[in-house]
Amino acid sequence: MQDSRKAQGPELFKASTLILAALFVVCSIAVAASTRLGMMSTFLTCLAFLGVGLSSDQVIRPYAQEGNYWARTLYPLVPNFQFFWMIDALSDERVIPWTFVASSYGYAIVLSAGFVVLGMALFETREVG
Repeated sequence: MQDSRKAQGPELFKASTLILAALFVVCSIAVAASTRLGMMSTFLTCLAFLGVGLSSDQVIRPYAQEGNYWARTLYPLVPNFQFFWMIDALSDERVIPWTFVASSYGYAIVLSAGFVVLGMALFETREVG
């Protein structure tokens, strides 16, 4: 039991850093939503994006592969949080490659930048004061 914990150390670190990348994305969604919404609405928006993003591979992707128009349109627009969720790999004691961690961070940076730009665009026409 102790040997498997030692072997899981680097994989646990990789999975934790991927969760941190997911938090970056959720924070950028919160910043974008907070430019137009109140506190509770921003929280619910973040929760909705996280829930849909965690289940998009199981719910939306099969319909997108069948050719449904709404699913083909929605699937690329929803952030796929499965890239950051490595609990299955940890429970199966699989190795998480560093290349996957790096590409997931690239995905997180692109998503975060997109949501921050969206937030800037939403804030541009907002009257403050």
